[in-house]
Amino acid sequence: MNKIALIPVIEILYPAEVKEAEGAAPNGSWQAEPEAWDAYLRRLNRRMGFSDLRSFPLGSRRYPVAVTQTDVALAIDLHLGDTPLQESCGLFGGLVLMEGSTPILIPQCCGMLADITSWEALTRPEAFAEPFCLEGHPCPQAMSDSVEVEIQCVEDREPFEMPAPLSCRVSRQSLCDALEEAKRVLNSFAAKVEIWGRERGYPEAADVLVYEK
Repeated sequence: MNKIALIPVIEILYPAEVKEAEGAAPNGSWQAEPEAWDAYLRRLNRRMGFSDLRSFPLGSRRYPVAVTQTDVALAIDLHLGDTPLQESCGLFGGLVLMEGSTPILIPQCCGMLADITSWEALTRPEAFAEPFCLEGHPCPQAMSDSVEVEIQCVEDREPFEMPAPLSCRVSRQSLCDALEEAKRVLNSFAAKVEIWGRERGYPEAADVLVYEK
């Protein structure tokens, strides 16, 4: 089995007026035309003042959270709009499950960075069977025998955005190891969110935008 990784990503939802100003998007899905979609998103990002972000998975509107302080501020301001921080939900995104260099599962619609707590719950030692990443829709299922965790993405009323596995198994220990690195990366991003908050008079902004405490 290849090494497992969990990559924290933030999802950027672009305003209609920005997309209109940029012109037509690629015709096919981002999964079918990842390079074309990534080039289009990079043009949108430049138009909005972001740095030259590279989407992950390629073309997907999701970006690894290792971004600049300016990018963090732009992403938060775009997310909030006119909504006060105290009334906002957390930042959209989540964790991309990787096996080797291949994305296996991406955050679904309305997934959040705070979903890291759902992934942490999958590493507990007892056996269980339950859905996780509940803020997203649809949400995957997880089953564990305390040694391995099986993840399933079985469509019910709403299709999963691909990639999403019908079934994959990872060892609980490999998931624990992947989470440790993911938490380190996410904490570094949260520190930049805190800087944004202090500059605008919002103490503990990461509690709202990253961890949803």
